[in-house]
Amino acid sequence: MDIQQPPVTQQSTAEDAPSASEIPNVPVLDLTGGPFAVIESDPGVFTTLTRKLGISGLEVVEIYDIEPWAVDHLRPRGLFFCFLWHKDHHRPSDFKDPAAERVWFANQLIDDACASQAILNVALNCPDIDISRELKNFRVETESMSSVVRDSSEITLTQCTDHP
Repeated sequence: MDIQQPPVTQQSTAEDAPSASEIPNVPVLDLTGGPFAVIESDPGVFTTLTRKLGISGLEVVEIYDIEPWAVDHLRPRGLFFCFLWHKDHHRPSDFKDPAAERVWFANQLIDDACASQAILNVALNCPDIDISRELKNFRVETESMSSVVRDSSEITLTQCTDHP
């Protein structure tokens, strides 16, 4: 999947973490029986996860090349790169891009949330993807938050126990 304007990577610190009062009271979604269980990096599993998150009309497929001939027919909305990330020493100011200010992006702050994180970072940037009322409200409520606070809000969203 391909977002047209990729987000700017931002480093987070403990001071950036939100207090309990800053995290919105958002309905929680039970994804896999636990907050962020380890799941297989499989397109079918990711597609099922999109449905459980309240996203319809989106399918995750595995690709082996990002050349136009290999992906254009898929009409991609974003890409998930499944690999272990190592912290680098770049500063957010190294990547200033005015277009990035319009991108909804949440930093990943906890382990095993990469699939949920990737799906939400793509779905909340694509107006043509059908998302649930809860996700629409979540996007609106978190638009003015930093990417670090958004991630903490996302944890609240994804820990729900009731979902129709």
